Amino acid sequence: MKTSFHHALRRHQAGRLSEAEQGYRQVLARNPNHADALHLLGVIASEAGKPDSATALIARAIKVGGAQAAYCSSLGLALHRLGKLDGAIACFKESLRVEPDEARTLMQLGRALFSRQSWDEAICVFQRVTELWPKVAQVHSDLGNALHAAQQFDAAANAYSTAASLAPDDPEAPYNLGVTRTMQQRFSEAMEAYRTVIRLRPDHPDAQNNLGILLHSANQRQLAQEHFRRSGSVQAQYNLATGLQEDAELEFAEAAYRELLTQHPKHADARNNLGNVLLGLGQPAAARDELLVALSVNPEHVEAHWNLAIAELSLGNFQSGWREFEWRLRQKGNLPRHFHVPEWDGLALGGKRILLHAEQGLGDAIQFMRYVPLIESLGGSIVLETHRALGPLLRQTSTVQQWVARGEALPPVDCHAPLLSLPRLLWPEAIPATAPYLQADPVLVTGSKSRIDEHLGGQRYLKVALTWSGSAQYRNNDARSLNEANLQLFLSQLSKVNGTKFFSLQKGRAPSSQIEVIQLEDDTTDLADVAAILQNMDLLISVDTSIAHLAGALGRPVWTLLPFAPDWRWMTDRPDSPWYPTMRLFRQPSRNAWAPVIEQVRQELSRLQQSFSQSPCDPGESINNVQDH
Repeated sequence: MKTSFHHALRRHQAGRLSEAEQGYRQVLARNPNHADALHLLGVIASEAGKPDSATALIARAIKVGGAQAAYCSSLGLALHRLGKLDGAIACFKESLRVEPDEARTLMQLGRALFSRQSWDEAICVFQRVTELWPKVAQVHSDLGNALHAAQQFDAAANAYSTAASLAPDDPEAPYNLGVTRTMQQRFSEAMEAYRTVIRLRPDHPDAQNNLGILLHSANQRQLAQEHFRRSGSVQAQYNLATGLQEDAELEFAEAAYRELLTQHPKHADARNNLGNVLLGLGQPAAARDELLVALSVNPEHVEAHWNLAIAELSLGNFQSGWREFEWRLRQKGNLPRHFHVPEWDGLALGGKRILLHAEQGLGDAIQFMRYVPLIESLGGSIVLETHRALGPLLRQTSTVQQWVARGEALPPVDCHAPLLSLPRLLWPEAIPATAPYLQADPVLVTGSKSRIDEHLGGQRYLKVALTWSGSAQYRNNDARSLNEANLQLFLSQLSKVNGTKFFSLQKGRAPSSQIEVIQLEDDTTDLADVAAILQNMDLLISVDTSIAHLAGALGRPVWTLLPFAPDWRWMTDRPDSPWYPTMRLFRQPSRNAWAPVIEQVRQELSRLQQSFSQSPCDPGESINNVQDH
């Protein structure tokens, strides 16, 4: 019997596990209570991924052979593999009660404590193991992991550095060091650690990916993309594509997303982002197709619903577009508001008092004010909460019974509705395009006329107001606004149109140029003043700003300069706007191509000025004739 057991043990020690298992079973067939055979058979089962069998065998060994240190340690390991952490820890501690300086058991105890998230206890145990095994790299790595989890980052970094020095060919410790230094925002040290990993293992996907992320954040974007490409992982492919998208390299981003989706067609985030890229490339129909696929994978994907709204509205599909538009209220950063009254369902109000509240920018508020009179026709008494700058202007609107600035106390109301939800509730299939639906204060208009006339010196000029940049807070402002070079080109071309006076409504002074631009911003304190100035202008030429919306809402002639892939409200291809009858749209023929737009504006303005100078008629009629041409 003894010879048979040792024969099986030698095969076990030689790694011939199937032969060893057969030998242990032969021993147990003759002596079912052979404790060592039961124990070692359990060890083989545990290493073979059969922790249930291992636990049963080792427990029998302890029952017949007593709580020997080795038995308890092996049972603890099997229980750990089963996820029974409290039992595993108890077994390891029992083993250490017999052999308190057994480093391997201490290491297993530390790992079980780590799995149970008992960070402080794990740190103490691993520190003891480093005293017993100071030259074993894995011990220092385990200590580093526990210290990192406990957010003791400096100590963790020291442990990882020690592990790396003890095993200079192993990428594990420098990779973990990179993660820790990243958590500390010590990015240059993190990058160096990841470069060490890549020198040891060039195909390490996480190190390549993480180094790419850090390089991208440091604006070394071309180098970052190289590391993303080398990684090969799905996450790295995704990071590559999103990095290209953030850098406005949309054609390359499209190719990167399509490559990823060829291998992983159900990656909903990538599919959504591809749809977003296609919107940026001026392809809303193709974007819609991709977004519908993303939603078939994840029907609750908020951003895909939102982007689908943009695509549908850009295409003029208003009913589906307004329905999807409601998903804006679930976007990250869009904090829900609670008014303790129900949201309006679009039915007749019967004298109820309704709160309408603006959500986004001034332009949105002005654009959607057109729906307010429709609510009055349903028997509602209207309280409007919006931007403070709109207040004086809205006092001219008879349909609003009470106006409240954002942040002020609200009066009692019976129901509420977000201003941007009104199209879905009131008129989802078309746009009420009656203008004007806002009015300037006559007193302010008279005062503004006097000041403008002073600049004309008694001469008859075509009066043109200008705005060339929107709010810098808007995420896509660079695309819609004229940069310094394009603004100089714009002003230079306008200077060729004689008989015209140009007035700036732009915040900040116009740069020096060949043209005199009269600054009127000093005459304005709010949008009521701007409205009065626009009432005295023959034309506004503007990029996509709230001032362009205001001119349209006042029924004043306005030429709006648009980027190649403009905001959804301007739709696609058409030179006019269904939102504003007096607005004309000038679109970039390709991305970032302002020069052709500026030249077209110069030509049309020259025609308008010629018509104006030859006719004593109202300037608005001349402008309308040009727009109808």
